[in-house]
Amino acid sequence: MSIIKIVKRVITVCYLNFLKVFVKPKNQVLFNSFHGKQYSDNPRAISEKLHSLFPEIQIAWFIEKGYKLDLPEYVRPVERLGRFTLAKEILGSFCYVTNYYLGKDIRKNNNQLFIQTWHGDIGLKKVLYEAWDDGKRPEPVYDEFLTDYCIAGSKQGEIQYRNAFHYKGRILKVGSPRNDILLNKDQNINIAIRDKYNIPYSAKILLFAPTFRDNSNGKQEVLINLNKVLSILNSKDHACKWVCLVRAHIASSGLDFADNDSIIDVTGYKDMADLLSIADMLITDYSSCAGDFLLTKRPTILAFFDQKEYLESCRSFQFDPYEAGFFIAETQDALEEIIQNLNDDMVKQNCEQLIKRFEIVTDGCASKRVAELIHRHYELLFSKNLIS
Repeated sequence: MSIIKIVKRVITVCYLNFLKVFVKPKNQVLFNSFHGKQYSDNPRAISEKLHSLFPEIQIAWFIEKGYKLDLPEYVRPVERLGRFTLAKEILGSFCYVTNYYLGKDIRKNNNQLFIQTWHGDIGLKKVLYEAWDDGKRPEPVYDEFLTDYCIAGSKQGEIQYRNAFHYKGRILKVGSPRNDILLNKDQNINIAIRDKYNIPYSAKILLFAPTFRDNSNGKQEVLINLNKVLSILNSKDHACKWVCLVRAHIASSGLDFADNDSIIDVTGYKDMADLLSIADMLITDYSSCAGDFLLTKRPTILAFFDQKEYLESCRSFQFDPYEAGFFIAETQDALEEIIQNLNDDMVKQNCEQLIKRFEIVTDGCASKRVAELIHRHYELLFSKNLIS
């Protein structure tokens, strides 16, 4: 490391320690989803439940520079104005909730509560420290030192925290907050999405949502013939029309495909959980949304069309998806055959088998449990006059 870099790092550390001494927590919970790029996922579910149950607690949301988020009126936006905006806002909050790993510029005081929710409880691909063969990330992960609670919705989620984060602290296996909506249907969300994208209320919805590729900066090619898939679904069910919603991962540059009246790009929609809640079938590849969608007891299919390349150039797997029992197609023909042969009993049995296999505990009340945890910490600090 050069002298200039060493000096800059020393100055940075001194400034962060200065903030730690002089910035005190107030009545505020700061939420962060995908490092300020979305109002979504587990943080969104927790923040909305927290406001519903305990409106006296103020809520703030971190927004990365260059992003515009549609926040509720009661949420205070925190836009990144400089490198240390997030660090300062965290220190000024009695609780910090994030689904993204903690970086080197994070500081914490003794009375603060840090909650890590991550963004994929049953993720197939390895992440963080596990994703690199030498066990080291390009940037260190500080969750193992600073996090008070990791929120898990399954046994697999617990394993991921231990292995990928090197985390040895407390894990609350209370369910995945973002998946509460999959068990507590909200008809208003169904109507809003259909109206936004002009989807007939009578239509059934196929959601195609692949994950990103580490080895590609451009748009991902859609390897599946979605028109043929829709044709099979329509031929099986003459009573209603099927449409396909296509959503790229937030870390992707998008998906390269031609949309039409039956294939609609919904990448810009704010929250994947909403889309999963209205879908009648999910096709993905290596994404953790497959584990989420099991809760609906609807068809979940993994399309491994580029499995060899993915394993060689991107990530290896945390577990064997074949052994677990997912419906897996490695070619278009195999995918069409699976869809053609699916029936309700087969799908229900498959989902229940996988839920048991991963010890999924989400029951629709995870957000409430985490909100109550935050409120208990608030009451403790308030009783001791430790927050303003």
